[in-house]
Amino acid sequence: MELDDIMEIDQTSNIAIEIGSKLFVNIDGVDFTVNSIFVGMRVNEYMIITPPARFSNVKSKMYPGNSILVKYLYDGTVYAFQSEIIELIFEPINIVAIQYPRLVQRQELRETKRSPCVIPARAEIRTWEVPVVVFDINKKGCRFKFQENREKTIRFNLKDAFTLHFKLPGISEELSARVRVKNIQRQSKQVEIGVVYEAVQSTFLKRLEQYLFSVDVF
Repeated sequence: MELDDIMEIDQTSNIAIEIGSKLFVNIDGVDFTVNSIFVGMRVNEYMIITPPARFSNVKSKMYPGNSILVKYLYDGTVYAFQSEIIELIFEPINIVAIQYPRLVQRQELRETKRSPCVIPARAEIRTWEVPVVVFDINKKGCRFKFQENREKTIRFNLKDAFTLHFKLPGISEELSARVRVKNIQRQSKQVEIGVVYEAVQSTFLKRLEQYLFSVDVF
């Protein structure tokens, strides 16, 4: 993931982050990304995070002085910073203290970059409910496909508006969005539909941003 617009943190500013934010952490010497949770911080001194998931697999690299790269999403913006482990604390709770960053990089989550995916979904159009598969998605809309059924011909037309329901990977609740058809492609019995979001709730946008960010950091 490319990040632009380096933002230097001065002695009076706080990092834009919320307690409970999910962090994506790359540890020096580990060839995969682990997840952690932001717990708190003392400005210009240290930050507190939870021990990474899969801790037993990275324990040998979790030592004071080792470098880490932290990425997270806040209000539609991706933030990333370099840090170092200060200390692992196991009593009275398990936490990790890391250095407070001097430099933070930020980049707006891209509006139109497509993220390939395979997400089972269902489209409610007029009196029908159609099982479909979303195969790419972004902040503006998505594309899905389905197989036409000879016994039950379901027609989507340009500018049709309907509700699309799906569950994003890693997110338990079902999300719904009012969408409108922008383009249609038919190949043999398979139909591909491109839609844009028209009416969505803030929860939908937040969960979608979380998903798009998570697939972009790996």
